[in-house]
Amino acid sequence: MNQKIPEYLAKFSVNIQMLIFVLVFSIVFASVYTPFDLNALYQSLDDLMKAVYIVITVVGCVSILVISRLILWAVCKRERISMLQYIIWIAAEIVTIVFVYAVFSKFVLDDERAFGEIFERALIFVPSILFIPYLVSYMYYSLKEKNRKLNTLLDKQEIWDNKPYTHVDEVFNFCDEKGKLKLSMLLANVYYIAAADNYVNIYYIDNGHLVHYMLRNNLKELEEKLQSKGFCRNHRSYIVNMQKIKMISREKEGLFIIFDSDEVAPVPVSKTYSEQIVEKFASSN
Repeated sequence: MNQKIPEYLAKFSVNIQMLIFVLVFSIVFASVYTPFDLNALYQSLDDLMKAVYIVITVVGCVSILVISRLILWAVCKRERISMLQYIIWIAAEIVTIVFVYAVFSKFVLDDERAFGEIFERALIFVPSILFIPYLVSYMYYSLKEKNRKLNTLLDKQEIWDNKPYTHVDEVFNFCDEKGKLKLSMLLANVYYIAAADNYVNIYYIDNGHLVHYMLRNNLKELEEKLQSKGFCRNHRSYIVNMQKIKMISREKEGLFIIFDSDEVAPVPVSKTYSEQIVEKFASSN
């Protein structure tokens, strides 16, 4: 929670786009969704005035967000706030909107309900209205930022230069789940390790040919032991030897790791690990 908010959340253009989305979504949502139907509040008005008041209500609330986001943008220009501060900021926005809405309904529209009742009901539907556009916006810009970083890294680095790791001549002991030694070999010969139910398959080169050894163990345990020796997780089912990567290729199906031997078939890179694997690939050159 003490980590800084992502840079894109502090951008002026992103906040403006988010507010436009919130405005459009809120007008539609508040007008047609039955539990929060504003038509019930404006039933004494004709259709034209009803539409005007609905727009005024929503635009007024969005105006509060505009002011808030301008202040947030100005604050983040000096220093980005933490995730905890960002969450508190959003909560303060919601409470302010709820209060203004309650005052508008009670004293401008002469709502017969008690002020506390209006405030309590608004405290339910305002977060409900904002939750979906906030969540969709956050997911969209988060994915967009990850893709931007990934493309930047891929543009900077495409081909492995065979820079040696310190573990190139290191012998590693592969043990089963009970800690019993099953296989010892040079890590420089290992290309990747693949999960297979309660086993893993260790793929390595022997006399110029790719062979594999089935070991009763799990990928997570091996990953923890090998990550300091130049191995990296690239998929829920694979960890690869970074020394053996020739390039990372983008295909229609996604990213694939191409090894430095024609004997070894490419292995996929899942979206979860794509940024991690590409960063390590680039930094190792």
